[in-house]
Amino acid sequence: MSTGTFIKKSFVMDALTPEGFIGPFEGWTDGEFWNGWAMPFYDRDTASEVAKAVSLTGRKGSYDADRDAFDFQDPNNPDDVETFVGMEIETGSGSHHVYPIGSGSWIWEYGEE
Repeated sequence: MSTGTFIKKSFVMDALTPEGFIGPFEGWTDGEFWNGWAMPFYDRDTASEVAKAVSLTGRKGSYDADRDAFDFQDPNNPDDVETFVGMEIETGSGSHHVYPIGSGSWIWEYGEE
């Protein structure tokens, strides 16, 4: 995990949906990028919204309370599951429990502010 300062931002993702994108979703970022793409961190409620929205692309998202993790399964390959485990970040307003959904592997961009 980065040791940078986390700030709130809006995030969107290009997707194969009728709208052409998923989001916007409010999350946290420390300003780091992966291959030029944003790396969001979401609270649990927002992570659940992301999982529901991502299902429109065919990728199944679910939360596992025992592991405190969101799993996303590729519909074309049942063995291909990405897991994003809950973690703590520090912000100017204190500690927040978040999930790095798609950080470092999905094409997230900053949304309009």
